[in-house]
Amino acid sequence: MCSCKYCGRDIAYNATTCPKCGGQNPCDKCFITTACVDTLGLKDDCYEMTTLRWFRDNYMRSFQEGKSDVNLYYKVAPKIIQAIKNTNTADEEFKSVYNTWIVPSVKYIEKKQYKEAYQHYKDCILHLSNKYNIDLN
Repeated sequence: MCSCKYCGRDIAYNATTCPKCGGQNPCDKCFITTACVDTLGLKDDCYEMTTLRWFRDNYMRSFQEGKSDVNLYYKVAPKIIQAIKNTNTADEEFKSVYNTWIVPSVKYIEKKQYKEAYQHYKDCILHLSNKYNIDLN
């Protein structure tokens, strides 16, 4: 569940429209990217966030496997973030994730290499889930 960013109603993470107010993409959660850009002092509407949200909404949600992976992300990403925050090196880890996973993903998207960006995303989730012992089921 999340709170709609428009009206505050509790709704499912994977909702594309809020049933109360009709707002589009009411949860708009990019958990890992948000944690990374927050650590770096970047804004929620920075280039990386905007690019990755576009990719999620326009590429990943355009086919079934991508939709399933977005839903899986909403399930495991908060657990990954909490696991990172529980370490003594959270800031360094978020910076590393930014440089290792986010920046290359954005570069793939800029080059319209969407399949490569998608695979890089999947590799990131798998790597972080394994590193922090997060079950993907």
